[in-house]
Amino acid sequence: VSSHRREGDARIEAAQVSRQGVETEVVATDVADRGVWYRVVVAGGYPSHSTALEVLDTIKSLGYEGAWIERAAANQ
Repeated sequence: VSSHRREGDARIEAAQVSRQGVETEVVATDVADRGVWYRVVVAGGYPSHSTALEVLDTIKSLGYEGAWIERAAANQ
């Protein structure tokens, strides 16, 4: 959904998106030469690609046009 330099900003945005019916979580990511960033991501998995696309459409309708989906690694 988005990335933030400050964890608090990411948590605020995650709560806003969650209030729209899309479960989110904040994930810390160490970005080379930029330090730790906090990503707001859609939580959980979906039973099918078409269900994931429906959630993606919802995220995009909330103004996150750059959002995308990706398949999680098998061991996650």
